[in-house]
Amino acid sequence: MKKSVKSILTIALMGAIGMASASTVFTWKGQSGNAVYSDTPRNLTTHNISTMNVRSQTVNKVDSGVSGSPAGGQIGTTAPVGSDASLADQQAALNAKVALENKRQEEENKKVEEQNKQMRSQNCTSAKMNLQNVQTSSRVNNREALVAGYQADIQKFCN
Repeated sequence: MKKSVKSILTIALMGAIGMASASTVFTWKGQSGNAVYSDTPRNLTTHNISTMNVRSQTVNKVDSGVSGSPAGGQIGTTAPVGSDASLADQQAALNAKVALENKRQEEENKKVEEQNKQMRSQNCTSAKMNLQNVQTSSRVNNREALVAGYQADIQKFCN
């Protein structure tokens, strides 16, 4: 009875905290036989581990032998079932994935930089035209303030 009350309180606490953080909680029996709750699986494997959906409060047994699940119950791999990918191989695969994502992000940043360069060029042209219009127009109120503003824009966008 005392153990179930403790488990219910732990689940309620995890539910309250989990709403703002992880949506999945891994559970397993610890060495002393008590339930252990964590946002990462024990030893990064899914062997003898259940997952708990914090929102629905449902617990599901993780089946490490299902096709499409990580290899041998290992978390962070997509190798076929039965392959013995070492931790170093898993890390190398993850590093390659991160490098590919970094390269994609750098290419996107270059595109954005080119767009910014074009926008600065257009802003420079507009500022020069506005300055010329203010200087040559005969009916302009507050000419000095406008000239100063357009000159500041030219300094900002044309240099």
